[in-house]
Amino acid sequence: MNFINEPLFWKIFHNKYLVHLIFKHIHCTEWIEYDNPQQIHPGNRKKFKDIHSLDWMIKKKLYNLIKCKLESNDYIQVSKSSIITFFSALSKSKIELTTTSTSTTTTTTTTTTTTTTTTNNNTILKEILILFLKKKRVEFEIIDLILEATKCNCIDALEILGNEPYSFMVYPTTLEYALTYCDQQTIQLLLNFIANNNNNNNGNNNNNNNDNGNNKNNNNIIKNMEIQRIKSNSINLALKSSTIQLKEKQLISLFSIFHFKNKNNSLKIEDQPLKRFKSEDHNNSNSNNNNNNNNNNNNNNNNNNNNNNNNNNNNNNSNNDSNNNNIEKEVIQIDKTIIDYSMFLLLKDIELKNKLIDLNVISRENVKLPDLSINSTIDEFLLILKIYNNYCITNDKDKIIFNNHINNNNNNNNNNNNNNNNNNNNNNNNNNNNNNNNQPIKKLQKLFIKTIIQSLESPNQTNPKYKQIIDFYLEYSLKYKKTIDKLHHHNNNEKRSDFIIFFRILQLKTGILNGEHPIVLRDNMKWNPILFEILKKKNDNDIIIIKEKSILDWISENSNTWIIQSFLKKNMISFRFESVQLLSYFLDLCESNLEIIGENLRIIRNTQYNYIFSNSITNFNIDNLEYLNSLGSIFNNDKETLKQSITTATTTTTTTTTTASETSNAVTAVETTGKTIAKVAVTVSETTSNTTSETTITKRVAETITTVGEETTKKAAETTTITAAVAGITTTTTTTTTETRKIEEETLNSNSSILKLIKYFNHIGFKNFSQDLFKLFHNEIIKQITYPSKVYSSIKLNFENMESETIKKMLIESVFSEDLPILELIINSSIFDKKVKTSSISHNSNSKVISFDQKEFDLFYDSPKYIFSKNGVIYHSKSNPVALHSIIIKLINRSKSIPFESNMAMVLIIEFIFKKLIQSKNVTREQIIEINSLSENSISIFHGLYHSFYYLQIRDSKFIKFILSIPKMTQLLFNSERYYNCSKEYEFDPFGYDIKDYFEADIFTFDFIFGKKNDGGGGSSCSDYINSFDTIINMLISQLFYNYIKTIKYPYNLNEFHELMNSTLEYLLLIKRKDLFFNQFKVIQTYIDNVQGKTLLGLNFPLKTYLYQLPANALLPTSSLRDESIRKLPSIPPIEQPYINIRKAGANEEEEEEEEEEEEEEEEKEKEEKGEDQFIKPTILINSFDFSQKVITLCCKTMNTNEIQRLIEFNFYQSAFHSTIFNESIIENNFEISKFILENYEIIITSLNTISSTPQLLDFCDSYLESKFFLENYFERVKEPFRFQTMNYNQSKQLFKVKFLEFLESHFSMLKNQDNYQKLINPSVPFHSKELILKETYDRLFLQFELNETDIPIKYNELLSLSHSRDQTKILSKLFNQSEYQQCFKKIFQEHQEQQEQLQQKSIQELKNNYINSKDNIFINAFVLGIIHLCNMIISYYPNQFKITSYSITRAIKNNNIHILKYFYNNHSNKINNIKNDPILLNHLKISLSIHQFYKFDLDWIN
Repeated sequence: MNFINEPLFWKIFHNKYLVHLIFKHIHCTEWIEYDNPQQIHPGNRKKFKDIHSLDWMIKKKLYNLIKCKLESNDYIQVSKSSIITFFSALSKSKIELTTTSTSTTTTTTTTTTTTTTTTNNNTILKEILILFLKKKRVEFEIIDLILEATKCNCIDALEILGNEPYSFMVYPTTLEYALTYCDQQTIQLLLNFIANNNNNNNGNNNNNNNDNGNNKNNNNIIKNMEIQRIKSNSINLALKSSTIQLKEKQLISLFSIFHFKNKNNSLKIEDQPLKRFKSEDHNNSNSNNNNNNNNNNNNNNNNNNNNNNNNNNNNNNSNNDSNNNNIEKEVIQIDKTIIDYSMFLLLKDIELKNKLIDLNVISRENVKLPDLSINSTIDEFLLILKIYNNYCITNDKDKIIFNNHINNNNNNNNNNNNNNNNNNNNNNNNNNNNNNNNQPIKKLQKLFIKTIIQSLESPNQTNPKYKQIIDFYLEYSLKYKKTIDKLHHHNNNEKRSDFIIFFRILQLKTGILNGEHPIVLRDNMKWNPILFEILKKKNDNDIIIIKEKSILDWISENSNTWIIQSFLKKNMISFRFESVQLLSYFLDLCESNLEIIGENLRIIRNTQYNYIFSNSITNFNIDNLEYLNSLGSIFNNDKETLKQSITTATTTTTTTTTTASETSNAVTAVETTGKTIAKVAVTVSETTSNTTSETTITKRVAETITTVGEETTKKAAETTTITAAVAGITTTTTTTTTETRKIEEETLNSNSSILKLIKYFNHIGFKNFSQDLFKLFHNEIIKQITYPSKVYSSIKLNFENMESETIKKMLIESVFSEDLPILELIINSSIFDKKVKTSSISHNSNSKVISFDQKEFDLFYDSPKYIFSKNGVIYHSKSNPVALHSIIIKLINRSKSIPFESNMAMVLIIEFIFKKLIQSKNVTREQIIEINSLSENSISIFHGLYHSFYYLQIRDSKFIKFILSIPKMTQLLFNSERYYNCSKEYEFDPFGYDIKDYFEADIFTFDFIFGKKNDGGGGSSCSDYINSFDTIINMLISQLFYNYIKTIKYPYNLNEFHELMNSTLEYLLLIKRKDLFFNQFKVIQTYIDNVQGKTLLGLNFPLKTYLYQLPANALLPTSSLRDESIRKLPSIPPIEQPYINIRKAGANEEEEEEEEEEEEEEEEKEKEEKGEDQFIKPTILINSFDFSQKVITLCCKTMNTNEIQRLIEFNFYQSAFHSTIFNESIIENNFEISKFILENYEIIITSLNTISSTPQLLDFCDSYLESKFFLENYFERVKEPFRFQTMNYNQSKQLFKVKFLEFLESHFSMLKNQDNYQKLINPSVPFHSKELILKETYDRLFLQFELNETDIPIKYNELLSLSHSRDQTKILSKLFNQSEYQQCFKKIFQEHQEQQEQLQQKSIQELKNNYINSKDNIFINAFVLGIIHLCNMIISYYPNQFKITSYSITRAIKNNNIHILKYFYNNHSNKINNIKNDPILLNHLKISLSIHQFYKFDLDWIN
């Protein structure tokens, strides 16, 4: 097959025309479709040979290209910012490598590919760094590499740079930065580098006994002193971090590296049991160390349990600390370090806070008791005790001291923790362990409460400390169901102890410690644990679930007691009943005994019905639902959640007392926030794991329900799931076949239960369902069926008994919120079925029809139609196009079988969703075309600007790029408006631009944009469309550009034309359509021809330029462009003279026009008579087009030499147009164009390095390549750089000659002093007097020209009135054209030229010396910028013509370019002066470095 096609290939390959078309298609086609039009630009693709920027290659991840260029020693442009980009990429690859290696995925192939790519990136970047250091160290070491790698946290780079064979120096400022912002590993690396560097220096100094060795030793001493000062201040440096989390992270790192001591530490911390409590278990060696409090391993374990947000960091710290235990830490004496007490309290790490306390660096101002929580761990509470003992008391007597008995308990605690980890599945052991775990901390809490309360001299509720400890005591009492007898009035009635505790807690809740108990209890009244559950309520929204009749019987028996009447009755509204039977039993009791509930019976009844209703739904209890339906109640969920009541029936409260445990299944207290019906995730043990979320538990329980009414199976499944959650059991990603099959069966069973529930509600027509209730029913029940799926799509709901308005609201809300599952359910419901009529009687007399009224129609029509933002960015919705496409197809098919009355509503819905679809980001052409083909015969979709706009985006985002590139497109949006709404009428100024006024949506229809030649057949090739890209873009330009220009009056339309045309040309170059770019030239030329001789100076269009440095006159005699057999060059266009618009007094426009025509005729006759022999010709102008700077830049980026010549020929008679193209090609480093212009046009090179002398170009241009181009190819033209300024001056003088008559006429005609003017026009005045006047005026005008003041040659108060100036100009113009005046001008110019040449000949050597010693010659410019390779190239071409100066040294240091000083200090070239051999320069260098912030620490290289 290949053999057969080979001849065809070679035929095409040798056909230049076809090859040209093929490569044109390759270069012009965007092979990647960009969603964002702003991403379309020529920079998306570059040739490898044209890529030099390291920054660009790193950002594009072209790592292999960088490596290839380094290995082949190709030039790479390295800037300081690109090195930072490189280190950031290397650091990121390290993080990705670490993350990939620690994460697990289910797909082996994907994991392997990702891991391999990440590993390769990290490896190749390290190889690139080593290659840079080996092959291009001079170009790469232009910045403090250690500092930048530290800032980027690039460990890989630091390990390469800091170790042998490179061993870069670590400046003190780098260590200071690391101690403030970097992690432990980075800091440790830098400290190791510093230590190694010191060891090497000490070894070298021992071998050097001369002065040089002493100087080095002194430098090391100074540097080490600074480093030691920074270490002593390291805690303060860590506190500079922006957030408390970063401060804490830094402090942890510092304490893991250093052993801090406070030399001003006057705090004496006793070796009390408080310290031994944590140190006796594992690390006895640290028990007597006052500065190393608590065992590291225990603390780190507690950190992992309590600091969930910093698990990874704490684990790393734990590992590092365990390693550091075997390494002696450096002891650091700190000084002047104070941490604010309030900030100290915000720290989370327990070990860190202990160490800070031991270090005595906490401020004692504004001290308060830390926040207290009854759920604190043993370590957290020990820390609170330590803070209290050291900061919250003024007398040592008030310290809290406890005995060794607690220490023994702590040992038990540790053993129990180990048992917990090994026996997670044993619930009984867990409960026992929990009880044992509570014992030590319970005793500590009790001791703490008792000590503080007893220490208060005058307990007062207004005292914050008193209130805080009372609140903590309340938490203690509620958790343990105990109070501290010593703090209350003594009471020996042990039989009534539960009631005594109850009353004490009740008083604590009111903030009272001791009060009277006036309530007398009945002797036969028994205790019931529900009282404690009510006490635990934190707010009125908390609910209590009643599960047994015994509680209700107890309430009924004691209904007339104070406890029931004054305490329990007001809390009954929080009761919820597990079953209908319990609720009925309770209501019967209430009706027989009104004292139980009183007037709240009605409220409680409705509340209980709501709860049971929602609970029955979530538990699929149809029996309960049928019973509630029989009551005829209406249930209002108040936007509460249904899901959370699934597990409440099986949750129990773990208690610590025997009485409560006997009735634990009878009542459950549930804390809620906000409005809820029944809240899950109950008050299980305090050690409940956080690994399994409430949603996961709920979903799992729901999936395990097999059949309605199987309570045993349901409870077993729920209990198993909750137990697994409490134990912290997590499942792995690998699932066996048996488990998978089991899950599938459970899912089928769950779907079966849901469908049965739906069948029941269909039977009652969804009676009593509100909009919110149905939404919850869907989200928490129906949604358990996978959407989209066949099962879900087959669901058909019957809304017979739901209000029509409710259905409409649900329908409209689901459309606007794009809740597609609910929308599909409503559309598939019976309400949209056609009603079958039998014997003129409807099949269902109660059937509803959904139709929209005018208000609802307006809601759809008036919805915002945003298409772009004020920043010129297309507006995309966040919708899922696949889901929207699917629902539209279903809606279209459904519309064929709906009632006629609902047809308009359906059309509105389809139109609205279709608008969302075409606005979504990833919609495809195929999706739009399919919907259009289906809707053509059934539904007519409204079409407007909105649709055309997004059709164009879907067809090709380049169309939208043009629309959004129109300069005034977004100017009409006010500050408060972010997006353009095409359905809104905007008010703006007459020159404003509103796309609606010029864009005809009737032209840009669906068929115009997407119409196919093959009647909509398959394929999406551009050739399949009826209208090509060119046809559509030309129509857009015509609509949005030319239609707009037609509405603007002359001459304002000319400026608008200039702006919009440049915008259009820029756009065509951005999309690389140069053919369309050149097609616009015809339009531009037509406009120029139409306004020839009618426009004034000062307009942007057309551009009027002088006949000065024209490309046509600059063609070299040797240029092949002069060969007219190859091409015909453009002829000179019509010319004009400068026209001053000065109207005579009393003259009208018609008279002026007639006069102007007569004057033009006279001037033409004079020109014919005089010919072309004048020395100073009258000033004439050429009309051309002024291309914007952006267009010129894009031309030099995208065009080849033939296209550039075509561009120059269009403005062949525009002043210096070829020079403009040449200069821009140099800046863009397109030297192919530069070379073409130099070889065909006369160009004066006025600079060897334009870029380095222009600061704003340095960041994105390459000065080295520019200089290399000139020196290697055109050295003869630049071999005398000191002449650049003179050449530039001579070039500008030519313009003075061109405009001389204009300057002269303007000068005389505008002066109030008319003496010289009168002498010039007076024939009786001798001509030599006139020559003197002209010579004096020439000198004055030339001086003003040099100073760029020719536009304002005289002061305003010297100006003649404008009414006379025009007449005088005409007289002077005729006068100066006379031959004797022409001879006079020639003489004046020649004399001036001779004077200038003589001055230049005499001062060539002076010019050369001045240039060499100047501060901005080509070498100094490169030197102060630190470009070593450019400096080397310059001195190689100009040996001994430049020298390093004190100025250049100062500027290089100021710019942080010490690398170039080191290079030339050690450079032994004989082509430039040597710093070592120049005492003045050497001394200046030493002084400058010694006073620098961080270079003063690195003086070894200069000593």
